[in-house]
Amino acid sequence: MMISLAGRILDFIVPRTCVVCHRRLGGEEDILCGVCRLHLPRTGFEDDFKRNALARLFWARFPIENAWSLFRYDRGNPPVLLVECLKYGRRTDIGERLGQWAGDEIGRKGFFQDIDAILPVPLTRQRLRRRGYNQSELLARALARCARLPVIGDAVERTAFQTTQTRLDRWARRDNVQGVFRVVRPDAVKDRHILIVDDVITTGATVTSCACALVDAGAARISVLSLACAAH
Repeated sequence: MMISLAGRILDFIVPRTCVVCHRRLGGEEDILCGVCRLHLPRTGFEDDFKRNALARLFWARFPIENAWSLFRYDRGNPPVLLVECLKYGRRTDIGERLGQWAGDEIGRKGFFQDIDAILPVPLTRQRLRRRGYNQSELLARALARCARLPVIGDAVERTAFQTTQTRLDRWARRDNVQGVFRVVRPDAVKDRHILIVDDVITTGATVTSCACALVDAGAARISVLSLACAAH
């Protein structure tokens, strides 16, 4: 009751607002108001983890086991704003809350069954120092709490990154990340089912490069999860 009272007082002094519509949040709402949460564009991928549009994106690239994403990612839609606030607005709470939302939802569908460890897509050291956190790791740790799985954030390093992926086309993105991931702890991935977690997947080039490095290091199976994706 004391925590609730303190929260209400703080909310009165510094009102919390919805990330999407900027309306004041109610007492039980968090990050998003009820209306915006209800109307977020969902992928529906939980109906088939193996043959949905995200999974098909990786067919013939690496042996994909399961794939799922919470939101559709299209230019100008609300998930774009959520991802931008998470990555560039220092809204780490978005990663934690949406990671928990995703974990609770697909945990009930059995998505985490047989997965051995969760691997967030790493940032370069320079990007991590500049941003102060890895948004994919925030998601991964929230998922891990729901699934009761370990996070192996130190198993892979990003060895190079020529330029941001945001302004590149499909083929340039593929070339930009080809061979940039290096597995530094093969024992953490060998013969294991690894879940790769990223904030947003567009062409799939970054995840493919990371997955191929894991397979080369002996990972037995690869699954993929993201907050949002352009495949639908």
